Amino acid sequence: IVDNTFEKFFPVKVTAEGYATSNRKIVVVPGQTTYNIVVELQRISDQITPEDDLSALEGVSIEKDGLPVGSLQILPQAFPAGVTEITGTITYLDPTTSDVQAGPDLLALPAGANPNEPVPLETFGMMEFDLKDQNGNEIHELDGVAEVCMQATPGLTLEETVPLWYYDEQQGLWIEQGLGTV
Repeated sequence: IVDNTFEKFFPVKVTAEGYATSNRKIVVVPGQTTYNIVVELQRISDQITPEDDLSALEGVSIEKDGLPVGSLQILPQAFPAGVTEITGTITYLDPTTSDVQAGPDLLALPAGANPNEPVPLETFGMMEFDLKDQNGNEIHELDGVAEVCMQATPGLTLEETVPLWYYDEQQGLWIEQGLGTV
């Protein structure tokens, strides 16, 4: 059971071959011993293979259901030490569809906010990257910058700056980290 400053919960993480990871958190109710949850899984959208050139000028195209939804570029100098090849899977969650139900709860902690007061998060889309090195080891961090381009949703304007977020499984919250440009 996790006890962050505003609630006690236990995290649920679901993984299945061919699907993106799905996270849920179950808030502990005093005296309750049984909980029923529904976890929706989203199929992996695309794969990065050894033949893909992540350092190409436009990166590699990311597709979902045969349609382009973005791109990823990682230059070799951003590869972690000892990594010569990156492969993996990418899942795009479209916020204009029910896709986001497969993602983690949208409770967020903005940068500089009171940790006791998380807020609801509005999403413009999500991507999950499960990257591996040439030996099949998971890559959690790069040694430099990657460029991720994602299909913009209605309501965003060109050159607008938006906050970027990552999901912290331990806290059960989205944490603000960095900025992106539309």
